[in-house]
Amino acid sequence: MQSDFTASAMYWQKDLEIASRFRLTLRSRQIVFKGKVVLEEHNNKPAGELLLFVPQGDTAGGETGGLPGPTYGEVYFAKGVWLGDQQIVEPGAYYWPHGFSLPADYSKTPEQGGLIRR
Repeated sequence: MQSDFTASAMYWQKDLEIASRFRLTLRSRQIVFKGKVVLEEHNNKPAGELLLFVPQGDTAGGETGGLPGPTYGEVYFAKGVWLGDQQIVEPGAYYWPHGFSLPADYSKTPEQGGLIRR
């Protein structure tokens, strides 16, 4: 299953749990998660997936604090991102490159297309 949302800015007040085998795609320039983001895993099924995209025409990386070239959005994880019971992204503010995927990209360096801490 998958859901796809687009907005110039998004705000999630409560915990966001993405069930295993479910994909949530967010297309925005700025996203705030005030609660935990949990990518659930159950019985060896693929984990829930969060995909982050920047709408076309938005600012490139060097102008927003990211690396020159790619397009970046801004995200704030107040309570981090969890893969089951393991925290994979610490709480804080980050830039994400267009097309960033959790949990697949969480361990990448910024040069490899990973998050950049603000």
